[in-house]
Amino acid sequence: MQPGSPLIGHSLAAIAIQRGQLDSARRYYEQVKEKNGPSLATLMALYDLEVLAKQPGAARKRVEEAANKYPNAARPAAVIATAYVRSGQPEKALELSAQAAAANPNDVDLLTARGGAFYNKGDLTAALDQFARIVKLRPDLPEGHFKVALVHNDKGDFISLRNDLKQVLKLDMKHARAKLMLATLNLQDKKFDEALSLASAVQKDDPAIAEAYVLESSALVMLKREAEAFAVLERALKAVPNSDLPAIEIAKLRFNAGQPEAGFKAINTWLAAHPDNIRGTAFLAESLMANNKEADAVKAYEKILKLDPENPIALNNLASIFTTSDPARGLDFAERAHKRAPDDVSVMDTLGWSLLKNGQSKRALELIERAFQSAPNAAEIHFHFAAALAENGEKAKAKRELEKLLGRPGNFSIKQEAKALLATL
Repeated sequence: MQPGSPLIGHSLAAIAIQRGQLDSARRYYEQVKEKNGPSLATLMALYDLEVLAKQPGAARKRVEEAANKYPNAARPAAVIATAYVRSGQPEKALELSAQAAAANPNDVDLLTARGGAFYNKGDLTAALDQFARIVKLRPDLPEGHFKVALVHNDKGDFISLRNDLKQVLKLDMKHARAKLMLATLNLQDKKFDEALSLASAVQKDDPAIAEAYVLESSALVMLKREAEAFAVLERALKAVPNSDLPAIEIAKLRFNAGQPEAGFKAINTWLAAHPDNIRGTAFLAESLMANNKEADAVKAYEKILKLDPENPIALNNLASIFTTSDPARGLDFAERAHKRAPDDVSVMDTLGWSLLKNGQSKRALELIERAFQSAPNAAEIHFHFAAALAENGEKAKAKRELEKLLGRPGNFSIKQEAKALLATL
């Protein structure tokens, strides 16, 4: 047999993979590639092999080689776009997948990846267009209907959302995320029995889904059955001991009940057994900030950076903390966060505000204006936009924006600062 033959080489590689002989499989694929050139099938087979071997760096090189060699091919573009979406770079995902998408308008994987990119950048109309096309092409796929449901949820179209979720469950009666979203919708509509029934069904189908216990506890709290809610979460701690959600929810209930020490005890006890958990540590840091324990919050965020040096949430929040007390240090954190998540609205706003505090008003205005265009209802970003306009000499426009901001109903945290700035104009 000639291993360099594509048919034979791929067959031998498949047998080697079944036997767990990944290095042998890699050699067979490389022989095929060397003799016949880098075909799309061989490059993607090598990519799949590196994924199986848990070698993300090598896998990325393989798929990038495939995308560069075959820019019109759907699969490598979809893989790369999905990776950029997951890393918080939806604009990059859309840019790199555009050519392949034009060449393959009906590829479900590409539609999924690009729909996710549009969704993550807040373009719900474009996201819905991509996901609706999946449903039209493959009405039998429950995940397509579920992605449409996600968009309808964010749009506040709850009638369509309920219909979407019913369709998902018609296709897959054990679809846990659809059941949990439908249960959440029932909670909003105060259909507590239906919500509790769905949460219980998810737990029965899979006792390891922590969100089901959290949802059940939320329903019980709304029914003013707090003792039962705590009992459900304690049961969740035993059923899903490695999930941070039950401990976080117990802490939230304690904080909401005016028992901050009990809240900190709940999350710290769980973190003592799971010191490398980032989400739990982030919750602790946010709770410390809410309770005016800034120094301890900084320590918690620094711990996150030891676990994940480029964590954009920790970097962004440290930037916010230091922007006033140590502007130069705050700017360093903000630049790092923006490098990691350049399309995140909160990160853009924080970097813009930090730049403003460091005297770089022109770039500050550019970033804050982009953030404000993406989140025009965010009061703090609106205030930052007005302040940046004022710093750039556009005082009349700044005044108009502040008047709009102060014309909003109700109180918001930035209101007094907005009034003070308006008085100077």
